Amino acid sequence: MNRKISFCCLCVTVTSIFSAITDAYAQTAECTQKLANAQARFDIGNLPGIPEDLKGCIDSKSFSPEQSVQAHKLITLVYLYQDDQESADTWMAKLLTVDPEHKLDPSTDPNEIILLKEKFLYKPIFRVSVAISGNQSTYRELTEFGPGNLEFDNVTASPGIGLGGSALLEKEVYPGVDVGTGISFLSRGFSIEKELVYAVNKMTMVETESWLEVPLFLKYTYYGDGDNKWNPYVLAGGSLGYILSGKLGSPERSNEGASVTVGSVDLVALEQRNKFNYSAMIGLGAKIRLKTHFFFLEAKYIYGLANLANDDNRFAGSLETLYLLGYVDSNFSLNGLMATFGYQRSIYNPRKIKK
Repeated sequence: MNRKISFCCLCVTVTSIFSAITDAYAQTAECTQKLANAQARFDIGNLPGIPEDLKGCIDSKSFSPEQSVQAHKLITLVYLYQDDQESADTWMAKLLTVDPEHKLDPSTDPNEIILLKEKFLYKPIFRVSVAISGNQSTYRELTEFGPGNLEFDNVTASPGIGLGGSALLEKEVYPGVDVGTGISFLSRGFSIEKELVYAVNKMTMVETESWLEVPLFLKYTYYGDGDNKWNPYVLAGGSLGYILSGKLGSPERSNEGASVTVGSVDLVALEQRNKFNYSAMIGLGAKIRLKTHFFFLEAKYIYGLANLANDDNRFAGSLETLYLLGYVDSNFSLNGLMATFGYQRSIYNPRKIKK
């Protein structure tokens, strides 16, 4: 008995789904015919009733995207020719909502709708982006310090690899020119090897850091005629960073074949890192158009402007690093290369320009 009930329920469900699909297909076909009839009536100047015939199909979303644009444009033109300016304004705003960067062709589109569009703000009010990135950080020594203020004989630095993510906001201030800001999370790393030949002493340190950064930049993008698939751009600016963590991972000192290693050292807790960092950046990239939105690829060079070592606490390190290893920070900053991949979405709010 239960199997019969389950089978009947399945039949009813399948029948309902099939019926819904059939009804949707029939409604789509009916709306396609309505649009064709409305266009034919418009072409011979028979305007009354066209908006009412099309609005139901627009509300039920029975048009394809291209058909929806055609229907919105047709309704706008009907109201323009009927001297109903308020309704024409309303439907022009709706047209620019369904197709924000809709292009009108002076050779085929009536002059009235071209003039009406020019009375609207239809460019993006801003663009938002999310991105992931990889970076390579390079240690740059500013002023050398050593134990007892001795200078090291050799300092060798190796870049480290880090990852990051960001959320950005951009505003167009001139055609193709955007001002942008946002927030980024970045991890950085590098290693340094310092050698004191006099003391037959070599130290190896691997440092990892994580930062929150707020960039501020100016970007110029070449859009061409607005339909280019690839849109190259250049940018320049700077950023303010705040350190979240900084650690030395298992620092080591070697001396005539013997070596000493201590555990991880928290440089932020010991206040041996300045909390704020300032850097300049330049970069280039390309946006890949996806209708009105974009994917983008970007490469940047970052130049550190601030000393990351805290002068006031240079000799206030842990007993292990200061006395057992004889390690003392030099003044330094970080440069780097960064590669970014992201997605940018344009935010629109089409509206008539106020007089």
